[in-house]
Amino acid sequence: QLIYLFREEGNSFIRPYTSGFPSMLEYDTILDITHESLIRNWKLVEKWVLENEQNVQTWLEIEKPLKVWKTQYSSNKRKVLFPWERLKQRKYVLPAGLYDLYHKWRVGFSPHMSWLKRISPNYTAEHLIDFNRFMKQSKELIIWDKLRPYILFFVISFFVFQSQRAKITQADEAIKNEKIQKELVVKAEHSAKEALHAKSEAVLAKQEAEKLKNIAVHNEIKTKKELEYLIEHASPIVMASKMNVMYVGVENPFDFAVSGFNTKDVEPIIEVFPETARHLKCDLKNTHNGSYTLKIPKGVVGVKVNALAKIGNELKMLKGDAPYFRVKYLPDPVACLTGYGPNVSVFTENDISSLTGLSLIFKNFDFDVKAEVISFEISQLMSMEETKTERALLYNHINSGDKFDKKVLNCLDVVKQIKPMLKDVGFAEVESKYVIENIIAELPDGSIRKLSPIAFKIVFK
Repeated sequence: QLIYLFREEGNSFIRPYTSGFPSMLEYDTILDITHESLIRNWKLVEKWVLENEQNVQTWLEIEKPLKVWKTQYSSNKRKVLFPWERLKQRKYVLPAGLYDLYHKWRVGFSPHMSWLKRISPNYTAEHLIDFNRFMKQSKELIIWDKLRPYILFFVISFFVFQSQRAKITQADEAIKNEKIQKELVVKAEHSAKEALHAKSEAVLAKQEAEKLKNIAVHNEIKTKKELEYLIEHASPIVMASKMNVMYVGVENPFDFAVSGFNTKDVEPIIEVFPETARHLKCDLKNTHNGSYTLKIPKGVVGVKVNALAKIGNELKMLKGDAPYFRVKYLPDPVACLTGYGPNVSVFTENDISSLTGLSLIFKNFDFDVKAEVISFEISQLMSMEETKTERALLYNHINSGDKFDKKVLNCLDVVKQIKPMLKDVGFAEVESKYVIENIIAELPDGSIRKLSPIAFKIVFK
C-alpha cells in the first residue's frame, strides 16, 4: 500500500505507474525509481519532510502524557463511571484544548504502525492501541465535565420537587388528621358516657370475682392436699407385654398410668438393677398418650418403673411400691422358609419359584422382633424310586444372607430340569430332600446365635 501511493499520477516516483498497469504487483515485479520525477517534485518532497518532522514532534509531545497515563491507570479496565474515578484520572488525561489539537492531528494524519517503525524500531502495536485508548478516555472525561452542570441541575431539581411534594403530602395529611380528631372527640364523648355505665357494672363484677377467687383458692388448697396424699400412697400401674418380664436389646412396649392423675401429668422413671449397672442408660420413648417403649442394654437383670407426678409447677416422685420387671435375653428364633410357617416341609415342583430364602420367627412372642440371617449351609439328597433300584445324589453349599443365591436356586430347580430324562428311564417319582443347618443369625440385642436345623423336600411327579 505504501508503494501504491508513489505510483499514482502526480506522485509518480516509482515505476510501473498505476495507469495502464495493475494496482497490485506480482512478487517478482521490478521497481524503478524515477529520478527526474524526484527532481521535478523536490519542493513537494521538502514539504513532506517538514510535515513528517512536525508529525514526529507532535507524536513525541503526546507520548509524554501518554506514558504517565499508562503508568498510573492504563491497567485499570473499569469504565469511567464513578465521580471519584473521574477525579483520579482527570490529572492524567488531556484537557479539552490539547485533546482538540491532538484529535485533529490524529484525524488528519492517521498515524500507523509503519510510520512508528520509521521513528523507532522499538515501537509495537501496543503503543498505538494505548494511544487510541488514551484519547478515548480523555474524550469521556471531557464529555463528563460538559454534562456535569446539567446532571447537578437535574439532581437539585429532583430534590426540590421531592421536597415540595412532601410538603403537599404533609398538608393533605394535616387536613385528614383534623377531620379524624373531630370524629375522635365525638366518639370520646360517647365513650365517656358508656364508661360511667360500665364502671358501675365493673364494681359489681369485681365483687363477684372476689367471691369466685375465694372459692377457687379453697378448691386449689383442697386439690393440692389430695394430690399430696396420692404422692404418699399411690403406685404406678405398668402393663407390660410379658408379665413381669422385659428383654435386652429390643423396644419393650408397656402402658403407664397413675391412679388419680391425668396421663399428661405423670411420666415414668426407670431404676436399673443391680446397682453396678446403674451407669447403663435405658432408652425410654413415649409412643402415644400413656404408651411407652423401653430398650434395655446388656448387663441389666431387672428394672423398676416408678413415676414422677406434676403438682403445680413441681415434679415429685411417687412413694408407693413401683413394679419390678425381670430382664432376660431373647430366646432363639426358629428358622423357616420365607412365606411358609415352621411346620411346612413338603413342596411340589410348582412351589419352587416361591422358595426364595429363610425367615426367622419368635414363637409365642407378643410383640414384633426382627432377627437377621447371616449365613447357612444347605445339603441336598435326591432319591429316585424305580421298581427295583434306588439312587442318591449329594450336594452341599454355604449361602450368605437370608436370600437363596443362584447356586441354591439352581439346586432347587435341577431335578425339574432333568425330570423328562428320568421319566424316560423309568422313574415314576423323584424326591429331592434338603437339610439347612449351621444357621447363623444376629439378634437385635447384638448377640450371634447358631439356630436349630430345618429339613424339607420337593416331590417331582
